[in-house]
Amino acid sequence: MFRFLSLLTLFLSSFYVVAQNNVFTSKVVDCKTKVVLKSCIIEVIETKETLLSDERGEFTCKNLTNGIYTIIISKEGYEEKTLSIAINDSSEINQTIELCKTDFQSIDNVVVTA
Repeated sequence: MFRFLSLLTLFLSSFYVVAQNNVFTSKVVDCKTKVVLKSCIIEVIETKETLLSDERGEFTCKNLTNGIYTIIISKEGYEEKTLSIAINDSSEINQTIELCKTDFQSIDNVVVTA
């Protein structure tokens, strides 16, 4: 009986591993200059995973199961971007994400009192 349960567990776990080979890879760049942006914060809401883009502006989310994921990309001085990514069987999505600098011209006056 123990041997049967061990084989059944091994068999079922192999399906679990195969089902999680979906990958989302991306590069983050400035929307105007196209310069890569390193150290961007990437949050995958559904998995509660937080990543950083590397020195080439790249990041990879691995072992995603089928479904729709909300990904938030942010960097100081840039507008936050939210994406919705659909993952299917054996997905290997690779795309470039553009972030635009924050526009600080919307402030007319600042009054400081002491």
